[in-house]
Amino acid sequence: MIDSFLTYVDELNVLQTCFLAAMTGGGLLFLIEIIISTIGGGMEGQPDGLVQDLGTSDYAFRFFSLFSISAFMFTGGCFGMWSYSFFDSNIAALLIAVVTGVGASILINFVTKAMLKLQTSGNVQMENAVGQTAIVYLKVPAGGKGQVEITLQGRKKIISAMTDGSEEIPTGTKVKVTAVNSSTLVVTRYNNETKEGE
Repeated sequence: MIDSFLTYVDELNVLQTCFLAAMTGGGLLFLIEIIISTIGGGMEGQPDGLVQDLGTSDYAFRFFSLFSISAFMFTGGCFGMWSYSFFDSNIAALLIAVVTGVGASILINFVTKAMLKLQTSGNVQMENAVGQTAIVYLKVPAGGKGQVEITLQGRKKIISAMTDGSEEIPTGTKVKVTAVNSSTLVVTRYNNETKEGE
């Protein structure tokens, strides 16, 4: 069986070999990320399950997250192999591989974003975060968004955050939630002199 497979691979041209490598690599990457996400979802302080993905650091990286990359590789590889055997044309196979790969990565991105929104707005009452302290997980730039780790309703969450101040708040800084803007927390640097309950 192995000999037959090696013979099959040996007969492939360069483009087909690339398609096969992309299909195999994308499938393995997708499987590995599912395992890591599932295990990570049960670890305290880690993002919850698949919805967070390994690409939650910011919006740009989330779009090109490992899920999207693996979907592009696997889908592009599969359709590339199929289209080459069907059309026997390098250009047609490459075009179909790219189009289907991009489509798959956009679909995965849309689904993970939708799941993330559901998780954020599900049973968690964001208003309960006001007045609580949190730790900056991803730096919160002035005029931009970062992420904080906060214990909300008995569970540690990684939630988008912004600051109304003029200075960036670096990773690891203790902050206090002052308000909620949609699904984003508004935070400020925690003042050690602030009394509890104020």
